Amino acid sequence: MARSAIVIEVTKCNRAEVALSYLRENKNGFDVVISDVHMPDMDGFKLLEQIGLEMDLPVIVVNEFD
Repeated sequence: MARSAIVIEVTKCNRAEVALSYLRENKNGFDVVISDVHMPDMDGFKLLEQIGLEMDLPVIVVNEFD
């Protein structure tokens, strides 16, 4: 039985506005977005809202508790 490889490519952004730019420029280049709730420039739920309005892409929002 032949094995097939799964290739996962990750794009990391430290700011939501940069992530939105990447997503807008490459509408078919991403399969899923994983985002933190707390970001320096935008709430993760606001990012979720923007992505939902502009593209059909699943979003996973996580939160780290101290």
